[in-house]
Amino acid sequence: MQHLAFDAIIQITTVFKAIGNVKEYWSRRTQSEDMKVSKVSVAKPVELDFRLDDRSHRSIKTATLQFEKMSSNIGIRSFLWKEYGKAFIKQHRLHPDTYVQMAIQLADYKLHKRVAATYETASTRQFYHGRTETVNREFK
Repeated sequence: MQHLAFDAIIQITTVFKAIGNVKEYWSRRTQSEDMKVSKVSVAKPVELDFRLDDRSHRSIKTATLQFEKMSSNIGIRSFLWKEYGKAFIKQHRLHPDTYVQMAIQLADYKLHKRVAATYETASTRQFYHGRTETVNREFK
């Protein structure tokens, strides 16, 4: 299933490039140039008053209770991995995100003895007619 007509990596790269350009521009400006910038008038924010019917309020309450029930049953532990990092993974021609996703999949398989439900973007844009696809489990 293709979820978008383009790859999110392109957007991320574009945004990072734009941020870099803005930082570079402002790092070259002098204080006297900043004084020349004219002030722009911006309208004050207006509070939005949402009017919901009883059904919507009940749905929100039900969703909140379901979320609280599910989230109260989640245990998370984290640790700092010091054996190796991103440079080591890249040295072996792997992408760090891919490596971590595979580690998560392996851990889940070892824990539950089944392939986990997955929705992971697989970028093939560097190939002929490449595009964004998703990786998921399939049973045939």
